[in-house]
Amino acid sequence: MSINDVIYLRKEHKLLEAYDVARRDIIEDCNEWTRASLFWVLNDFVKVYFLPHRRYYHASLCLRAMSRVLPIMHDPKGYGTKAYEHLARSVCFYSAEVDRLYRLSATDATSAYLTLTRRFGVQGERLLNIFHKEMGWVLYRYMCANISSLSEWTVRCLLRDYLCLAAPRPSELHSSVLAFAADFSFRATDFRFTRFLALWGLSNLRPTDYEVQRAGEILKPSLAQRVCQALVYSGETFDVVKMVGSFSRDRYEIIDYLREACYHRLRDVNEGKVSADLWAELHRYAVAYAPLSCSPWHSRILELALSLMLRNEAWRLLSFMQSWDGTGNLREADYRPRVDKTGKSIPSVAEVAVRRCFSIVHRLSEKRRSAYTLEWLRGCYRDLIEHGIDYEAIRQEYDNLSRWLRAGTATRDV
Repeated sequence: MSINDVIYLRKEHKLLEAYDVARRDIIEDCNEWTRASLFWVLNDFVKVYFLPHRRYYHASLCLRAMSRVLPIMHDPKGYGTKAYEHLARSVCFYSAEVDRLYRLSATDATSAYLTLTRRFGVQGERLLNIFHKEMGWVLYRYMCANISSLSEWTVRCLLRDYLCLAAPRPSELHSSVLAFAADFSFRATDFRFTRFLALWGLSNLRPTDYEVQRAGEILKPSLAQRVCQALVYSGETFDVVKMVGSFSRDRYEIIDYLREACYHRLRDVNEGKVSADLWAELHRYAVAYAPLSCSPWHSRILELALSLMLRNEAWRLLSFMQSWDGTGNLREADYRPRVDKTGKSIPSVAEVAVRRCFSIVHRLSEKRRSAYTLEWLRGCYRDLIEHGIDYEAIRQEYDNLSRWLRAGTATRDV
């Protein structure tokens, strides 16, 4: 006998014989195909014999066996999962009540949530997993409807309760909860967004979550970009390379989302909108993001640093620039002359940054000029000359750097 024989017997409505053959096949050769054969025989038993005659106890026994077989059988398109969920809902005596509360949550989320949790527990402890999707929607709608009156601690508990549910992932519900958590993180003071993301699982982002959202004629950032903004504004320290690798999209797209958020946060810190140490934030950015190659937003942060590190703070530029540059993060566009607001041509970002670093080194005593710094800065001048920024002052400064190195006045870094 074979799996084809089981299919033939099912079509002939000889389910007892089909069940015996399916069990014998599993004993002889237990694999994903023989398990699937037994699953569909049990499915037919419930549909044909037990549900029409309201033999719910026998149906529940079959469903219990089906639930054990389902995860380890051949079901690439999910037909078995759908069939199991349909039968389980038909057998479960509280299915109608859960459905009623789910529909009620669209208009009265508070009443629906309180009734559901009193009946089945805050984490659905007394619910079958197939109903966790409905409970997740009720919980999500409750949070959205009461966000202004709920304490931060309560919202964190609700998010924890959601993560304990066996709701489908990825799904619209799962993405909606992430969007809520990202918005909540901006106003929460004790919410660890990075830890929530680890539990949520960035691999659960759907392709639509990377697309720009449209509300009428207004374009809103994609969910992935909003997550990056929330990550940066949380102020938490995280491994940027590891975090970028958690996304399923092109890494350079995610890196630019993060750098754009860093740029706006640094401006907010400078303007006093965010409470943080500006210089520590700049240094932390340079160290974390320099290894991730160049980009337009990386260059914009250099421009921002140039505008902030003036007068008494000018000395900070040298260490920042060395960290920011990494293995060479100046782009071709950074060597081109700029135009100010009046239309006047001004030196390029690269020229301004490199020459200001030279002026800092020039003011240092001979003992404080490290060989590493002089060699790095001389390489920056070579790049300027190669890009056509080659005039007398540039040559003189380059020659000074070479002379300091040759004379052996530079000391090694400790």
